[in-house]
Parts: sequence; C-alpha cells; structure tokens
Amino acid sequence: MRALAAIAAALALAPGGARAGPTVSLNGVNIEGAVNQRFDNATVVIDAQGNVNILARGYTASRAEPEPQAAPAAAPAAVPARPPMAAPAPRPGEKPTRRYFLVAEQTAPGITEYDVAVFVNGRWVRELRADGDAEPFELTRFLVTGPNKVTMVATKHLAGSAPRSTSRDQTLKVIVGEGSAGGGTVYVDQPLYTMTRNAAETGTFTEEYTLVAR
Repeated sequence: MRALAAIAAALALAPGGARAGPTVSLNGVNIEGAVNQRFDNATVVIDAQGNVNILARGYTASRAEPEPQAAPAAAPAAVPARPPMAAPAPRPGEKPTRRYFLVAEQTAPGITEYDVAVFVNGRWVRELRADGDAEPFELTRFLVTGPNKVTMVATKHLAGSAPRSTSRDQTLKVIVGEGSAGGGTVYVDQPLYTMTRNAAETGTFTEEYTLVAR
C-alpha cells in the first residue's frame, strides 16, 4: 500500500482546528491543506453538505501530530547567600581576646583605711592600698578563657589610734570589668563585679567572684 508521505507532511503544517464549510478527505481522513497530489483510479464523493471524500484504493493518509514544544527551562533557584562565618571562639584555657581591668574608686583617698589584696586563680596579683596608687590595673594577662576565680581580701589598717572616719558614706569601691584602654584612659564598658567597703566597717572581708573571660 502506498503511503502518501507528501500528504502527511502537508497536513502537519495545516491548522489543527476545524474549518467552517466543506471538508476534503481521503478514504475518510481529512486532508485539507494538502497540495500537489494526484489520485489515479479514484472515486470522488460529494455529500449533501459539500464535503468531498476521495475514495482511492491503495492510498492512505494520516495526520502527523505536531511535535510537542519543549517547556521553557525553569529559572535556576536562587541560592541564599551564605552568612559570613564568625571567628571561632577561643577554647577554654587560651589567652582571652577581650581586656579586663581592676579599677578603684574612693570618696576621698585613704578615708576608709582599707587595703585590698587581689588574687586571680589563687595567685596574688595586686594590692590596692587605701592611701597608695589607685590607678587602673589590667588583669588580662592573669586570666584564661573560661571561668577564673577572683578573690579580694579587704583588711582595715588604721593610720592612727582612731579611724579617720566612721561614716558609711565614705566608701572604697573596687571594680572588675571588661573594657578598653586608649590615650592613657581606661574604659570599663561592662562592669562584672564590685566590692564596696565603707569607713564605718572594721573587720576583714574576703569575697570571691567567678569571672568568665572571653
């Protein structure tokens, strides 16, 4: 049987939708749009609606299906930006990356008559004398990252036979905090611990504090 390849190709180019008016078919297959075709020994039948049907033995026609169009490629999914990696935190026992200071504040120099000895992890590091040097002191080099034990021992030392003052308003404050230094000035941005003694007190006081250095 002779397949009409030319008809099939022509039909592939024809519009898919049905047209208004008479149709042309070959052996029952619509061949509208086919051109340059010849059918030998064929019978042409035109029905009451004007539709033309060619009956030709040995001929066949088929409508080629249009090739499916490829779907448009999907846009690549947006990849979220990776947040910047934070610097790794120091491991316990390493040198701290922050700075720590010891600062003494007195209502009046020597008025409380208290000297304060400061120990870090059992090691003596400083003594603050009531009538002595009260400048800030950096503790960083005595610390390690993680917990550190800071101990302060305040001892009363009378300069004479009688105390200079017995007022509770006359105080000595020893502050331990995280901060910075520059231009000859110490800034304690985050006070962590404060020991306060006043002139009315006479005993010896020991206070311990756990400082977690970073």
